[in-house]
Amino acid sequence: MKAHRLFLVLPAILCAVARGGLPTGTPAASPSVGGEYKSEALYTAPDPAAAGGLRFTSPAPLTLALAVAEGNQEHVYRASLSADGLTAAFSNLPVSRYDLVLLAKDHYYEGVSLNRDENSLTPADLSSIEAIFSRSVPFFNQKRTERINGAPGDGGRAAALVQWMRIGGNLLNQNADLMTGHQIRSLRIAFLADVGPGWQVIATRELIRTDVFPQMLHGFLPVTYSEALGGIRVTDSIRDIGAVLLPQGGK
Repeated sequence: MKAHRLFLVLPAILCAVARGGLPTGTPAASPSVGGEYKSEALYTAPDPAAAGGLRFTSPAPLTLALAVAEGNQEHVYRASLSADGLTAAFSNLPVSRYDLVLLAKDHYYEGVSLNRDENSLTPADLSSIEAIFSRSVPFFNQKRTERINGAPGDGGRAAALVQWMRIGGNLLNQNADLMTGHQIRSLRIAFLADVGPGWQVIATRELIRTDVFPQMLHGFLPVTYSEALGGIRVTDSIRDIGAVLLPQGGK
């Protein structure tokens, strides 16, 4: 299974994976540039046979722009950014609707589609889901749910946008040197099933993973949802949607 595929969360490996592969204990941090992990394996390769694409401008410089295919959220494409970060372009995108995830300076903006059913999660469901999140991927010891949508019951499903962090503990670089003051931040989609009683995480799809250096802003970043960033239709040509709006605020 390629590294960009959904990270299956099975009971036997819940205590053994951090990013779909990193062991717990004293893990080695992957090489990074400017704080962001640059592993292309995290993202889906453009399809040379696809003629579709997407282009837009941003009112603020972006450090990362992603397009998540609504029909198959394991497919996440990374944009090429202009030198000033104000223009993003995706090429060779298959026909689909896409949700954008943007990272400006210390702020996420997103239009990710979660479970399509009308949200009917009860406080008991939310409590159960938070409990299972707390036990999932123990490498991340601080977790925050940004948005969640789902429907309980027989065959019930839910999806959540979550921000998970590794704060404290021992982190080693690729030379096995202890890194002081580092954190790891992960923005991902979590997919859940109602297994009655309670909920189970069946998979997660990591979107952005950041090695937070001591000089960077630590802790959770604000996340702002914008409906305008979701459901953007791409066919067999380059679509220019002009300037996107980055709403004020955040969670």
